[in-house]
Amino acid sequence: SIILKSGATLEIDATAGPVNIYLNGIVDAEDGDLEAKNGSAINNASQPTDFAIFSNSTQDIVFKHSSDYKGIVYAPNAHVELKNTAGVYGLIWGNTATIHNSGEFYFDEAIKDKFSSPTDYTVELDSWKDDSIG
Repeated sequence: SIILKSGATLEIDATAGPVNIYLNGIVDAEDGDLEAKNGSAINNASQPTDFAIFSNSTQDIVFKHSSDYKGIVYAPNAHVELKNTAGVYGLIWGNTATIHNSGEFYFDEAIKDKFSSPTDYTVELDSWKDDSIG
């Protein structure tokens, strides 16, 4: 598991090539398998295509208030949550995803080519629901 305390920064240097982190799902992690607490950042100085976190766990992945992330989150069995003013620039691939209040998500279209395969799978928007509209 990875837990960044409030205001912590994890610097990722992908200048020598893509960096991948694999999570197995430690069941006793505090609030999830990956948690970025208030004001923390996973700072990828390279392109979002050069950094990915892969999880095969059902544990939540939580980006808390004012945390930032640049890269790919691939967690098809987990719930991914962006709390108030959390920001993700890249790709979220989860079982479910929730963006609360002023959370922000920007899909980098360069990522859709990262998952090309001979069977022609593509990354595309499957569904969208905006609960803020009455």
